[in-house]
Amino acid sequence: MADKRYKIIYEDDWLMVVDKPSGMLIIPTPKKETNTLTDLLNRSLDERGVAANAYPCHRLDRETSGL
Repeated sequence: MADKRYKIIYEDDWLMVVDKPSGMLIIPTPKKETNTLTDLLNRSLDERGVAANAYPCHRLDRETSGL
């Protein structure tokens, strides 16, 4: 994986809790960033052969770290 600065705290078939570092976007902006947390998680799921996509249910600002 290109940039695994996040840590998965909990994961089951329906839910994933991730510790996001400050400085990382959760979702893409109109500037088409590719190293957002959502993009990185979906690439990881694809690499693991998981037939699912990650969609954030909460969003932290780029400067904010946390779960």
